[in-house]
Amino acid sequence: MSPFRTAPVITECLVVCAALFIVCQLNSVDGIKFRDAQRFWGAVTERTALPPAGAPEVLVTELHGPFDLWAGEWWRIPVSAFHHAHLLHLLMNCVFAWDLGRRLEKRWGSVRFFLFLVPAVTLPLLLEILAGNIPLGFSGAVCAMLGAQIALQNLGCAEEEIPEETLLFSLGVILAGIPATGFGLLPLANVAHVSGVVYGALIAWLCCGPWSNIVLIRLAVVAAHLMMLPAIEFAMHPFTNGRYLWCRVDHDPQVRPDQRTPLLERAIQLDPSLTGIWLRLIEQQMIESHFPEAWKLAVEGLSSNPSSNELMEAARRAWRRLTHGPERDAAEQELRTVFGERSTAWLTQIRGKPSQSVPGKLDEPVLDPRDFPIDRPMEMEFELPRPAPQPVNRPDAIEGTSV
Repeated sequence: MSPFRTAPVITECLVVCAALFIVCQLNSVDGIKFRDAQRFWGAVTERTALPPAGAPEVLVTELHGPFDLWAGEWWRIPVSAFHHAHLLHLLMNCVFAWDLGRRLEKRWGSVRFFLFLVPAVTLPLLLEILAGNIPLGFSGAVCAMLGAQIALQNLGCAEEEIPEETLLFSLGVILAGIPATGFGLLPLANVAHVSGVVYGALIAWLCCGPWSNIVLIRLAVVAAHLMMLPAIEFAMHPFTNGRYLWCRVDHDPQVRPDQRTPLLERAIQLDPSLTGIWLRLIEQQMIESHFPEAWKLAVEGLSSNPSSNELMEAARRAWRRLTHGPERDAAEQELRTVFGERSTAWLTQIRGKPSQSVPGKLDEPVLDPRDFPIDRPMEMEFELPRPAPQPVNRPDAIEGTSV
């Protein structure tokens, strides 16, 4: 009998997976990348931003993220489940999805299985995105089917049972993916996998157990699924993500000019590693001749990014624009407050000149005329080099010998 008649829902899902993979492969020619083709066909993808209009067309590598999702395209979350990174990824998901899906669809019927599959596809990927990752693939739904099959067999109401050893081995493989990803061996969507197993087991346990006919249980299940709506809203507008706020400042036309600086300040509070924002705020203060404020920002930025050459140069420029007296004294106090005992070494580095030395190694200081009052001569702390003696041109001198 045709699989479209025995298990139409899971069969159509796998057909969509295969079709999208083939289409993206065919579209990834003539210089178009495979990930760009997947983005065109609805997947959530990581992108790197261009600066706002009027700035040089150079990629801002620090500013990256799922920009399409941040623009409100929520439907990309479930669609991403039907995209796969490579052929082996597709084949593995299709094999396990067919074996588990046809059993569950036979047990529940196509309608109930479809109602189970929609959140099973969406929720694992949603949680993976909220964890800061960009997932792809049907494996989250496969893990949800695995959890449901385990729960049904424990309840004794599975249509077709799978050997217990096979189920335990499958769970072991899922759990083994956590340390494998932690050690950098495999880039797996562990949040999607684990949450999928938990979701599938919980739904099967609540909806097929002896208490499945209790109205409060059913209402609780519905209410829990409705909680996905604010979670999707937060995935589209993660206001606790510094890169999202930066993206809004550069590319959201609804952000007013007076809102940009507060948003950028909030962004570096959330993620101090974004040196591009520190540099932008410093440059803004320098343009407005607020040099003490620019110095304070540069010092704070260096405390979070001590190896940033760009922030070091910004601190040097701010220091040289500070006047002698209270401004310099306050600047040195700010440096001592932030760096403590290391402030002297940092001030030496900032008052020095740029070099191509190894990061972290202090440069030799140079004398800055701004560091000396005009009514006192400069005191040299080093001896000026003496000129080398010049050879005497004598008629009786021969190269390499002397007479």
